[in-house]
Amino acid sequence: MTEQARKVAGDAIEKVLIETDDSNRLQVWTSLADPRGDNGSAVAQQAIEICRTLAAKFSSAAGSVFEADGSTWVVLNHPTYGDDCAEV
Repeated sequence: MTEQARKVAGDAIEKVLIETDDSNRLQVWTSLADPRGDNGSAVAQQAIEICRTLAAKFSSAAGSVFEADGSTWVVLNHPTYGDDCAEV
């Protein structure tokens, strides 16, 4: 799984955590930084693609992609943002 995400993000992936217990939660820490106010930027699209890579492999999981400072950037299967990957 990490290798699939690395194909999308290259060296931007710092850490991937996949919890397969009842929480079924995915978390990816990256070295990417959100260019605030620039919704849909190339870097934001990269974070969304990381999320979509996870979604393709673990369709029922909830997940988060974090930016370099630890802030949540993109979520998957979130009660507020829906089932698809969404920038928050």
